[in-house]
Amino acid sequence: MHLMLKPLEQHPNLLYSPVRSLADVIAFNNAHPVEERVKDFGQTILINSQKTNGIGSREKTMLEILNELSAGGLEMVMKKHQLDAIVTPNHDGRSFLAIGGMPAITVPAGYDGQGVPFAFCFGGLKGYEPRLIEMAYAFEQATKVRMVPRYKP
Repeated sequence: MHLMLKPLEQHPNLLYSPVRSLADVIAFNNAHPVEERVKDFGQTILINSQKTNGIGSREKTMLEILNELSAGGLEMVMKKHQLDAIVTPNHDGRSFLAIGGMPAITVPAGYDGQGVPFAFCFGGLKGYEPRLIEMAYAFEQATKVRMVPRYKP
C-alpha cells in the first residue's frame, strides 16, 4: 500500500483547548464525570501525580539511564537508516519508544476473524509528532477500517 501524505487540515475544535495542565485535566474530568467515565476509570493516578513536587535525584538518574539506552538503541538505528518512523503492531512499540521520550500514535488497522480490532503504532524521534500525525492520518484515510465501537456495559 502506498500512502500519499497531505498536510493536516486544521480541525476547528482543536484550535483552542482550555486544558493546559494536569490540574485542568482533573478539574475537567470532575466537571464531566459521565462523559469521561470517571466512575469506571477513576483519577487516582492523575491525582497522585498532581500531588508530587517534581523530579528528585533518583528519578533524574533513571531518566539519564533511559536516555542513554535510547540514544544507543532505537534513536541510533532510526538516524543511521534515515527513518521517519517505525511501525509496530498494536501498541507494542510504546514501551521502547517511551524509554527515550519518543512520540507514538496508534491507529485502527483492521479486525481479526472474530471482529476483534487490531492497530498499528507509528513511532518516531523527538519532534516528529507532526509527521507522525500526518502518517497516521494518511493511513486512516487510505484504509477507512475504523468502525464505531460498541460499548456493552
